[in-house]
Amino acid sequence: MVEAVPRRRRSGALAGALLIASVGAGGAARGEPVAENEALVMRVIFDDCLGYVRDNRTPFAGLRTRPAPPAALRSLRSPPSGRVGTVELLSPRYIAHWGTSEGDRYCTINRADYGHTKAGSATLGVRRAGFVARVDARAARAGLTQRDGDELSPVSLLSWSQPGRDAPTGPGRPISFTIIPTAADERTGMVEIGTFAMGGPPLRRAGAGQR
Repeated sequence: MVEAVPRRRRSGALAGALLIASVGAGGAARGEPVAENEALVMRVIFDDCLGYVRDNRTPFAGLRTRPAPPAALRSLRSPPSGRVGTVELLSPRYIAHWGTSEGDRYCTINRADYGHTKAGSATLGVRRAGFVARVDARAARAGLTQRDGDELSPVSLLSWSQPGRDAPTGPGRPISFTIIPTAADERTGMVEIGTFAMGGPPLRRAGAGQR
């Protein structure tokens, strides 16, 4: 079961990754068509990013990716040193990047807007009603049983993390992730999960390689 806890200080690596992921998102667009694709959203969170951060599995295998164009990289400003990969994911709308920052591991997705032109359609959509509870259930199975926040809103962070691990960085920091909606279709109740960041401690096994 997931326990909602008071807002607390987030670990440094996740906060840095989220800041980078947020650059270029430009806030949530209302009234924009959003396609329902919750199974893909859950896969990206719990299979791809958690698989990389916790188990060092290469993320996004089998999904449409290609090298991120220079304009997208500029929209991210300066990604953390030590990144392993940065790709355009699914369409030009989304940029994914993953790697390490001061030993900690991260995996992020950013909705990339080049200037005022939105690149591609909103495909990482979920139905707002009941979404937080559905993430709670998946997060609990992964051991991320503490939640900060209750509302799926572009002006409120919604985060999940491991309990009992409070270090801001290093082996004692928790695996945690944060999501922020970046578009909403009020007519259909759909929300785009276009900004996402997950962070975690260094790999436990000494000398484990990165792929």
